[in-house]
Amino acid sequence: MSQYGSPPPGGFGYPPNAPFGAPQPAGIGQLAVLNERSFVKDLLLALVTCGIYGFYAFYVTEEELAKASGDPSINAVKDLLLTIVTCGIWGIYCYWRNAKKYHELATRHGIQRQDQSTIVLITMALGVGFIGWYLLQEEHNVLAAAGRGQR
Repeated sequence: MSQYGSPPPGGFGYPPNAPFGAPQPAGIGQLAVLNERSFVKDLLLALVTCGIYGFYAFYVTEEELAKASGDPSINAVKDLLLTIVTCGIWGIYCYWRNAKKYHELATRHGIQRQDQSTIVLITMALGVGFIGWYLLQEEHNVLAAAGRGQR
């Protein structure tokens, strides 16, 4: 035994309210990294900044989705750069994939949601991407509310 005494019950794992960056157990708590956003505000800021804020919103929501889902294949920096280099084509794929991930997250946490991935893909491909963006933001906000305990 060391000078610090015996380990706490359950070993040396992180405490229930571990500091930012510490691994969290699977469950609704992992949805707490999602922050609700106003689609209208994001859209207006994207219009005023000639699309630059849209890239920022894309990056931030992808980062939060990657943390909430624990999926290492979601890389916001890579996705943003590929979206710019491919003139938006990679972004269409990302929006479709993210819609699938939101649906998987909702299902995993017992939240009944319709899979929006096909509608998102069609709207993005038809050039009315703001509809797909709105649908994704709604899914994001529903899961963010669930992470705060508001279903």
